[in-house]
Amino acid sequence: MEPNNKKEEKKMPSMINISEIIDALSNVEGVIGFLIMNKFGTIKHDALPNWVNLDKIMDFLNSLLTISNEVFQELRQGKVMKLVAENAEANLLISVIGGYIIAIITQKDLQIKLFEDKSKILILKNLNS
Repeated sequence: MEPNNKKEEKKMPSMINISEIIDALSNVEGVIGFLIMNKFGTIKHDALPNWVNLDKIMDFLNSLLTISNEVFQELRQGKVMKLVAENAEANLLISVIGGYIIAIITQKDLQIKLFEDKSKILILKNLNS
């Protein structure tokens, strides 16, 4: 009997269905806007208000995630999965899921969490309902 020299296959992450994310976010009252881009900075969907400077937002997201990942690696805590910023009027949720960066701006009283279920599906949950 020959030894099993088969290399273990690495599982590729399942594709995240962007249209499901767009539909879900578009139907949540209190979402001011959102942006979905891939890890290379290519915009997949932009639903931000028209007064927003898209280039500035993308630069901000890339810088914030780069610096945050460097800090987490320095602390030996892995990669950033989610960042949240709040002010008196709104929330900004930035999630990294399945190779995509999803930035969501919501009204202050709305809390949204994005969940990745076995890298297959994205589920939105309004914590206020």
